Amino acid sequence: MGGGRTFRLSLGGKIVVLSTLLGSTNAWRSPPRLHTPLAHFETLSTSSAIDVHSFPSSVASRLGSAISGRFLESVLLLLPLTVLPPSACAFPGLEDCTSESNPSFTIVTCDRFGIDPVAGRPKRCLSAENCISSTSVNNPSKYMSPWVFNGAGEDVPTAWLSLVRAVEAQEGLKVVEIDNGSKQYYLRAEAPSKVPPGGVDDLEFLLSPKDGLVFFRSASRQMAFLYPLTQPVGDGGSIKKRLETIQKAVGWSTVEEFYDYK
Repeated sequence: MGGGRTFRLSLGGKIVVLSTLLGSTNAWRSPPRLHTPLAHFETLSTSSAIDVHSFPSSVASRLGSAISGRFLESVLLLLPLTVLPPSACAFPGLEDCTSESNPSFTIVTCDRFGIDPVAGRPKRCLSAENCISSTSVNNPSKYMSPWVFNGAGEDVPTAWLSLVRAVEAQEGLKVVEIDNGSKQYYLRAEAPSKVPPGGVDDLEFLLSPKDGLVFFRSASRQMAFLYPLTQPVGDGGSIKKRLETIQKAVGWSTVEEFYDYK
């Protein structure tokens, strides 16, 4: 037949053509004269390609357009299932952090230590952090009550020295920043993270002479996110256990424990 056109289709193309032609999709509904394309196919072989000979130009054009349309439709349907490495901005509150991804997970690094200038206390934990903070009162899983130091009858300098010594005595902890009361009673220490290996945990303590309390925050500086989870891999409670060990060393009660006792 004049004006014929030849196509060479890969094995994937064969499957698309045959499944589409034999299916009940409207994409292939055409006038009666175009309902005979299968009659123009040669017998299919097991080779990697097939030849379609002697197609009228109009039929060949319609066939090529339909194949392209079906392929595009399949790609669009599969896009929501495609897992792409997330960046730090994909996690709420971590937009200012940095991230590094590989095919298995993303490591998000955040330097969020320091006293909140508005609240005057250590920062709250974000939802996507391995973190415990005495300021996260609205997040029970990340909250630990402040410690009451003056309940033991200690004055401020004595209480502060007790806390510094307790932190320094913990294996793996290193004090990297300290203010012994020139502006505030503040200490920050670093410790190896349990998750991810090679990461760093930051521990912060702020003693408030006015309140008679010690506020604190401890968080993993690096967080490992496995696809497609939106929460980091847990630390097995290591951050909380470290804080509880320090609390036991100084012998102070939490606010709840102190006032329940009284």
